[in-house]
Amino acid sequence: MTIFSVILLGIIILFFLKKRNRSVTEIYISLTALTATLEIMMSIGYFVRIGNIEIGYSEFLTIINAILCVFLVGKKGLKNSYLNKGLLLILVCVISLLFQIIFPYNGSVVSSSAGWDMYYFKGVNPESIAIGLQHIKEIIHVVCYVVILQQYFMLDNRKKEILVNKIFVFSKPFIWYGIVEFCFVKILNLQSLFSSLTKAIFGASYSLDGAIVSLGVTDRLRGLKSEPSMYGFALFIFFVFSIVLYLNYRKKSYKTYAIISMLLMISSKSFTVVVCLLGLLVYWMLKKYKEGSASKRKSIVVGSSVLIIISLFLISYFYQNDFTNYYLKRIHLALINLDDLSITGWTGDYASYDGSTKIRMISIVGTLRYFMSRPLLGLALGSTYAHSTMATVLASIGILGVIAWWRFTFYSEKVLRKRIYFISTLIWVVLLVLLDNGLFPFYGTENILIIYAIDTFIKGRKSNDKNESVPGLFASIS
Repeated sequence: MTIFSVILLGIIILFFLKKRNRSVTEIYISLTALTATLEIMMSIGYFVRIGNIEIGYSEFLTIINAILCVFLVGKKGLKNSYLNKGLLLILVCVISLLFQIIFPYNGSVVSSSAGWDMYYFKGVNPESIAIGLQHIKEIIHVVCYVVILQQYFMLDNRKKEILVNKIFVFSKPFIWYGIVEFCFVKILNLQSLFSSLTKAIFGASYSLDGAIVSLGVTDRLRGLKSEPSMYGFALFIFFVFSIVLYLNYRKKSYKTYAIISMLLMISSKSFTVVVCLLGLLVYWMLKKYKEGSASKRKSIVVGSSVLIIISLFLISYFYQNDFTNYYLKRIHLALINLDDLSITGWTGDYASYDGSTKIRMISIVGTLRYFMSRPLLGLALGSTYAHSTMATVLASIGILGVIAWWRFTFYSEKVLRKRIYFISTLIWVVLLVLLDNGLFPFYGTENILIIYAIDTFIKGRKSNDKNESVPGLFASIS
């Protein structure tokens, strides 16, 4: 166990011992908030290592939380609408695995996102699918996801707000960690020392020595994630739900932390952040169009048309010209990469060519080819991973699995009742095509924040009272 493992155990024990008359639901809210926070903010280190097997911090909490939900089911029961959709998702995943066992896929498969780098850049050949522990682990993840989320759906609006606010409170130390990292790396130039301290506290797993290099740029911020792109996305998620909370309660601390997270996002130099912010802009414009008057809609259409024309011009310009600015260079090389997605291998200077963007595109194309070979049920969860959440899910559990996940996660009654809700979830799914499965696994508890953010943006701000807050929230965090 690591130092942080002991700290985490102490926090969990406090959840159960402090205020012994606390209800199981209150404990569930605290554990779910902590689970979601760790899923968003951490991917390095481990809670415990047994031989060659490591159990991550969020994995440990997910299992504990799922067991706790069983007690909640015993006390409060389940709503059939949530239960049926959850069982359908689990059933599709199990059938997909059984289908792979009975009728194995004959072709070779790149089995991991890291494997795509080895295959494309170093010529390591893919292998046939071997059913093993990873497949069982993925099914367990889905079961835990269903159990935890269906309990979230059964909470009243007030308790949902408390849960999301707790995620914000639990995330604040990780934002301060980012500030400390910025001081060590950007100001004091002590990247190696900071990496050593991180390893000592959180464990060495997925934590690399030295600076992260991309396009010749070193000393990029990565927080407690294994690479800057994951950290940039974690900050983006925190930024979005901080803004949502600010719109709800007009509390200055939400706005302050949103600004800090944005500055850290920029410092991480993650191209993922650019993609996410563009997605957020598209969604904001669609929402304004939906809510606006006829004249405002015309203005939005005209403005959008102008932006599209300008964007097409800029794309052509970025394609034809190289740049020294980091982000502009990433855009230029990403466009060049689109010229060749043949998956035939490539050799050269990985960093200066932006192999990171290249391999993401290649893995998406290659994994979607697996999906086309078995479009209904896929190759079974655990068989392949792309640098894309939705490409991974499509190839793993097929169209039926994606529909089952979507119906459960966004509970189709809302989706079918409001077109803006459907469009919102569709934009999120499209973003998940571009985002690494390591950034946002489709069965992550952090989906709660996406659901909450979409609901809030659609419903609008709750109150005009600038002093309104969640009563008793900060007094009951522990």
